[in-house]
Amino acid sequence: MAGRKETIRLTWKELAEAGKARRRRGVYRDAHIRAALAALYDATDGPNWNRNDGWLTDAPLWEWQGVQIGPIGRVVGLGLHENGLTGPIPAELGGLASLERLSLTRNDLTGPVPPELGALASLKWLSLDYNGLTGSIPPELGGLARLEGLLLHKNGLTGPIPPELGSLARLRSLFLSRNGLTGPIPPELGSLARLESLSLGRNGLTGPIPPELGSLARLESLSLGRNGLTGPIPPELGGLARLKRLHLTRNGLTGAIPPELGNLARLEWLTLSGNDLTGSIPPKLGGLVRLEGLGRTRVEYVAAPDRNRR
Repeated sequence: MAGRKETIRLTWKELAEAGKARRRRGVYRDAHIRAALAALYDATDGPNWNRNDGWLTDAPLWEWQGVQIGPIGRVVGLGLHENGLTGPIPAELGGLASLERLSLTRNDLTGPVPPELGALASLKWLSLDYNGLTGSIPPELGGLARLEGLLLHKNGLTGPIPPELGSLARLRSLFLSRNGLTGPIPPELGSLARLESLSLGRNGLTGPIPPELGSLARLESLSLGRNGLTGPIPPELGGLARLKRLHLTRNGLTGAIPPELGNLARLEWLTLSGNDLTGSIPPKLGGLVRLEGLGRTRVEYVAAPDRNRR
């Protein structure tokens, strides 16, 4: 019996020590999170944000403007869109291990996208669009296994689209339009089985449209207009049964319009003008007009391109 009582006493002692250790870890974690958020505040001229309630005070983190806390007290969201942030995104944000949503849309952020953001293993949504970010897209972002939305459009990003983005198995929205991206469209993007929207327009992309994009069974919107894409329109795009919008205008596409596009029964918007396409419009496209109604379906087609309207 004595041995049994001693065992119980030791167990409670161990539990008490474990509780103290958890509290110490909690204090350390809170200090670590506050340091990462302070780095953002300092790097982006926090005193002049539109709203900075609570920041750099001893107030609980849920009282800090734009900070969202999860059920166990960890930072799961940071939303500071249209808040007057200026300057670079600090690498320290990559230390917010529980972050699920990061939205810094419509600010005046400059400099590169930190590759450290690729360490945010819980991240589901990354919105850095409508800023002045420059440099290349970090291939490290391809390691964000839980990511559902990647919005980097309307920046000054350059270089190729990393093929690593094809590993984002849960991705539903990929918006990279209105940058200065160059090189080919990675065929690896055809592996994004859950993708619903792919926007790569208004860049400097070259080469053919990968036929692998025809494997994106859930795709509803495909925007590739105003690039330097060449070659034929892949007939595989006719298998995108859910597609509603297809924008291919102002490229250097050649050959005939694939009659397979007439299989896109849900198509509402189709732009093909400003290419080097030849031949006539396939009769099957006329069936799309009848199915959807002239008020909803638009087909643009001009055989002779106008290269001065890029």
